Amino acid sequence: MLNNRAAAALRSYGEAIQAVRTHGKATEHGYRLPLQQLLDCLGGKGLRILEPQQVACGAPDLVVEQDGVNIGYVKCKDVDAPLDQVESTEQLERHRHGLANLILTNHLEFRWYLEGQQRRQACLGYLDRCDVIRLNPDAFSATYALLQDFFGAAPVAISRSEELAQRMAGKARLLRDTMARILAQESGTGPLHDLWQVYRQGLITDLSAADFADLQAQTA
Repeated sequence: MLNNRAAAALRSYGEAIQAVRTHGKATEHGYRLPLQQLLDCLGGKGLRILEPQQVACGAPDLVVEQDGVNIGYVKCKDVDAPLDQVESTEQLERHRHGLANLILTNHLEFRWYLEGQQRRQACLGYLDRCDVIRLNPDAFSATYALLQDFFGAAPVAISRSEELAQRMAGKARLLRDTMARILAQESGTGPLHDLWQVYRQGLITDLSAADFADLQAQTA
């Protein structure tokens, strides 16, 4: 249930993202610090909010740790990004099925996915015609409940071999696509390119970058 502390944190968060918006140079990344502070405030003891180093390679934008263990991930978009469109992209599809506990947000609307399925949705406010963020206090409780479910999500037990295969396939696809992006960014040199060349010299001489990424992901 929403308490005074949580309501104050959500209100302060709204004011912080409006300040970023008003600055005139707002970017998707500019809203991230207020979001980190909100998650840190509402997440409880032992929680850490981290930014991965490989965002450009397809990593989620934020990683949530509890006592040193990754418990969830957040994918962030700009405030005016329509999440219906984002949800239909291949990238979000990979993240939904590769990361068991995931939030997609444009910093106003929040969508929580568990094991690839959307479980909750809440909208904290909207942009009016003057490009001003308008918070909806009536949505504070729903947003708080979504975040608490995200923080407390327990791993879904695997009871059948088919479920295990599907879970591992999702992670393999995410890893494959991430490695393909890294190979493209290395521009011919780098540790992943070096490993690819080892494979080509010793195992498969005509191994393409795409097949190498797929082979490595399946092996892992």
